Amino acid sequence: MNISTQWLPASASSRTSLRGPNVTRIGVGHALIDNCSSEQVCAWIIAHAKDRGTPAYVLTPNAQHIVLLEKDRRLQDVYAHADLVIPDGISLLIAARLYGRSLQQRVAGVDIFKALCGHAADADLHVFPAGRPARLSGACGQGSQG
Repeated sequence: MNISTQWLPASASSRTSLRGPNVTRIGVGHALIDNCSSEQVCAWIIAHAKDRGTPAYVLTPNAQHIVLLEKDRRLQDVYAHADLVIPDGISLLIAARLYGRSLQQRVAGVDIFKALCGHAADADLHVFPAGRPARLSGACGQGSQG
């Protein structure tokens, strides 16, 4: 796997205001990872929803995504247009560190989803998950589907 890292300004994607101000993006392979904390991600998403911002999507890459991004042009396009790309896999933090960069923390998608459900209920907002149904159903408290 060919992994490279680089510092890029937050303005690399101009699609939405979902990403917070002054967020550094770090390149790992073909993915630009937003260097942020779980708390920041939740705050940005809730603020965006309260402001009735344009529809937005968040990606939660791991090492498998980085490998797939090497050759999958459609997946590269999905990543290029993502509103927020958060480091779900611990391997992304390790890869960044190996190349002299540092990501704040692992921001697990399932943990963000759980936190957002609580914040959304407090803010009278609705949550719509998209992703792997088995993992999401466990996060929703409905048990695991086989």
